[in-house]
Amino acid sequence: MRRGAWWTMLVVAVVAAACTGSPEGPRGAPTTSPTTPERASTTPPTKAPPSPSSSMPPPTTTTLPPAPDSPRSLRWAWSNPGAGGAFSEAAIVGDVLAVASDLAGVIVSTDGGATWQTRGSFAGLGETHASAVAIDPDDPETILAGTEGGLYRSDDAGGTFGRLEPTGFVDAAAVRGERIVAAVRSAYDRPDAVVWASSDGGETWQQHPLPGNRTVVAIELDPSDPDRALVLTGSGRFAEGPAGIFLLEDGALEAVDADLGEIVDAAFDRHHPATIWATSDDPDPDAPGHLWRLDEGDWSRVADHGGVLWLPPEPGVIRLTDPRHQFPWDDRSGVWQSTDG
Repeated sequence: MRRGAWWTMLVVAVVAAACTGSPEGPRGAPTTSPTTPERASTTPPTKAPPSPSSSMPPPTTTTLPPAPDSPRSLRWAWSNPGAGGAFSEAAIVGDVLAVASDLAGVIVSTDGGATWQTRGSFAGLGETHASAVAIDPDDPETILAGTEGGLYRSDDAGGTFGRLEPTGFVDAAAVRGERIVAAVRSAYDRPDAVVWASSDGGETWQQHPLPGNRTVVAIELDPSDPDRALVLTGSGRFAEGPAGIFLLEDGALEAVDADLGEIVDAAFDRHHPATIWATSDDPDPDAPGHLWRLDEGDWSRVADHGGVLWLPPEPGVIRLTDPRHQFPWDDRSGVWQSTDG
């Protein structure tokens, strides 16, 4: 769920999911053997990707040999929405993908990444620096776009956008049905995030201020109860400080007691939302991180692997990838998977 310095991993994994039709973007978990995500674009190059008007080679597909203990081979295919500055966040539901760009607004695909359309001022976005994006998992026609000037909503898969009430720099957003939750700051460099929540599609809002010096990294709605939301925060202007976990429930925003060390990510269990997963870094930079599980108010350490959580739809499957360890010769690199929860 976390973005921060590793936003590239999110875009890579979402594009990977797009190419295979997976309904989810990244998250990951540890266990026994490293495996490779479903399909993904390559690591962002050092120079800007070509614009849509540039001549580009046709997509290529490579079949990889099965990883150890892998039931089948996995495929990687190139897919890219083209130029548009840095990509801060991405979302996918079915064949609908949306990518937040810091120059071009929101870049949308409705055919699984085969083609892309840029949605900026002509589509109704008053600001084209998009900082967050979300898609309704039950209705991919509904897309939220967070910008440096406020929150926008589309009900036609990104064809047009209309302005919602929250104004300011949007850190993160989530939507399901009539429930919308967004985190907004007064400016991009002000650590004064407020969580805005609406239960009527954005007509009316409740504001929930966070403790001082907080920036929101990600928001996730409970898969079984969208009135319940998990809010992952960081400290400082750019979330560079210690992270915290907050739970929005019964109209109140409360901190989750989590003495886990340096928290990296957190997420609801997709099939048992009362359970919350979290990862943390070890104080020793050469040591692996840790995976934690919260059940009935008690945290337990499940495994000594950390990083970004990726919880796919399959029951019991958890994947982790640690963006600190990306080199192929590092045995901590890759995506680690558990199939037994």
